[in-house]
Amino acid sequence: EKTVKRCLLDTFKHTDEEFLKQASSQKPAWKDGSTATCVLAVDNILYIANLGDSRAILCRYNEESQKHAALSLSKEHNPTQYEERMRIQKAGGNVRDGRVLGVLEVSRSIGDGQYKRCGVTSVPDIRRCQLTPNDRFILLACDGLFKVFTPEEAVNFILSCLEVRNLTRGWWLSQLCLSFQRSRSSETPFPPIVGQPLCPFAV
Repeated sequence: EKTVKRCLLDTFKHTDEEFLKQASSQKPAWKDGSTATCVLAVDNILYIANLGDSRAILCRYNEESQKHAALSLSKEHNPTQYEERMRIQKAGGNVRDGRVLGVLEVSRSIGDGQYKRCGVTSVPDIRRCQLTPNDRFILLACDGLFKVFTPEEAVNFILSCLEVRNLTRGWWLSQLCLSFQRSRSSETPFPPIVGQPLCPFAV
């Protein structure tokens, strides 16, 4: 387990360093950044590493209630959280209107080089989850999806598509994107990723 976590930490660190190197070599320099969510399956254990406000949601069937639940596997990072704000302030930055320096919505990210000196970090939060026979799929998506749909709504939409056997995964993902665009005037992109099945005995 320690090896897996070290691998994930090193991967995020290397990705951030390479992105910042590429960004600084451009003229004008890139000022972009990104959230990140990564899921690594080792046998029946999921390791979830994330930073920023993209999320990982697990669909698990509850035998007692006979309903599917949407379980959050990740932790969102924003500057209003106490530990995040303290780190930013300790580095000389500040939080205004819920944002780093009044601009950046997240407190951890890949890139965003101009905010790294203000306490924004690329160190991910890492969690562990044991898979069960009742796990159907995992949904990875950025905050744009969850500003329009609750995790439960997104999970139920995917479940309804899975029940129609002749639908391709590409089709129902496109319908999820279309539903998002119709419900929101912003053009914020949010390509979702759905992994299924999660284990050999998943339905």
